[in-house]
Amino acid sequence: MKKKSLLTTLITGLLFLSCDNYTFPLLPLIYAFPQEITLDDLGTKQNITLESTTTWTVLDFPDWITLHNVPEIKEGGKFHIQISAEQNHKSKGRYCEISFQATGGNTSVIKVWQRPYINVLMVAGGSGYSLALKSDSTVWAWGRNVYGVVGNGSLPNNAIVRTPSKVNNLAEVTAIAAGNTHALALNEKGIVWAWGDNLYGQLGRYNNMGRERPNPTPQRVVSLLDVTAIAGGLHHSLALREDGTVWAWGNNRYGQLGNSNHTGSDHPHPTPVQVAGLVNVTAIAAGYNYCLALMSDGTVWAWGDNRYGQLGTGSHFGSHNPRPIPVQVQNLSGVTAIAAGSTHALALKEDGTVWAWGENNCGQIGDHTRYNRFTPVQVLSKVTEVYANYQNSFAIKSDDTVLGWGRNNFGQLGDGTTTHRSTPVLIDRLSEVMAISGELHTLALKSNGTVWVWGRNNYGQLGIGNTTDRIVPVRLRPF
Repeated sequence: MKKKSLLTTLITGLLFLSCDNYTFPLLPLIYAFPQEITLDDLGTKQNITLESTTTWTVLDFPDWITLHNVPEIKEGGKFHIQISAEQNHKSKGRYCEISFQATGGNTSVIKVWQRPYINVLMVAGGSGYSLALKSDSTVWAWGRNVYGVVGNGSLPNNAIVRTPSKVNNLAEVTAIAAGNTHALALNEKGIVWAWGDNLYGQLGRYNNMGRERPNPTPQRVVSLLDVTAIAGGLHHSLALREDGTVWAWGNNRYGQLGNSNHTGSDHPHPTPVQVAGLVNVTAIAAGYNYCLALMSDGTVWAWGDNRYGQLGTGSHFGSHNPRPIPVQVQNLSGVTAIAAGSTHALALKEDGTVWAWGENNCGQIGDHTRYNRFTPVQVLSKVTEVYANYQNSFAIKSDDTVLGWGRNNFGQLGDGTTTHRSTPVLIDRLSEVMAISGELHTLALKSNGTVWVWGRNNYGQLGIGNTTDRIVPVRLRPF
């Protein structure tokens, strides 16, 4: 019989010597694969397969790496372990090598990279679309591309963008804001950029093709410098400057520009004008056709439309009688934060109480009624943050729980129902929330940089790849 030749083969990652019908290892061996791994910055685990013919050890590795499911007794055999990297919101990317050594044999090395931290810092939601600002200063958008508000340079009106898409022509962005169908971005130089609908001059410039033409690519708002905060209303925009003054542009039908010169018509006003009588402003908010400003002394001032009492003056006026200059919201002091819904408003006081006023048709005031409130009423206590969307409200309490109330016909409260709520209800599956925004849909940003979404999704505004509404929060996949 012809003698078989000796063969050296690689079987399941181990080097063996084969001779006739016998197979035995040449020497103690260990093999780990894959040999290269890229980890994210969210602590996600990845699998490693380890095969050894003998006992083995793990050599030293950096403390930002964690190995999971490592057996206490490291004997020969096949093992499935996991590896993850700690979350690091300041990481610019890291690299290390992890070595597995067979006793008396070889060493197998896995090269490990952790991606730079590029995650979401801010979210904003408009009419059927969403925005996100990432830690690399880029802006992303998704949903209904009406008037080019997704910012990808195209104008297929009402086209649906189901997953996040990078907005063109923006860099070094520090803040974003969503109007109804227009969007704003603020860069680190204090310059404002705008895109989307420009029918009323809300982009702050005359378009080359006519001021009433939309712009699907961000363009700079002219004649405006040193801006520290921005806000978008229905068809108008606001900016807070370093000197504590407030500037507005766009539609002024209801006096929402605050310069005492409202026209009572929809004539566009693309040039920013200073809001009259306001100095030492620390925060701004824009509702549908009204505005709020928080002063350094803790008082709140409001101007514009007051049909539902959203100015908090103790009375309301028809659309023919708006307030074109700021007036002080009554019975409110010691305020640290403000939020503007479509026609209702919220204020958080330094003692942790929440106060609300304005329209209450869906229970968005949160006082267990459906009556409009023309002056602020207390709703909650022990609160650290407040947010107002289209016709609903949210609060983050000191125990880190999230409460919501108001309109819920598309599940936008996230409580698992589609029932309007006139008193605050607990939103499960949410903790460590940093910010909330939206319209008929809701976006929540968590402290680890992940985004959670729920509510209306007819235009893909949840960014989850389909157009199915969600009545409980779901995590948006990293982008």
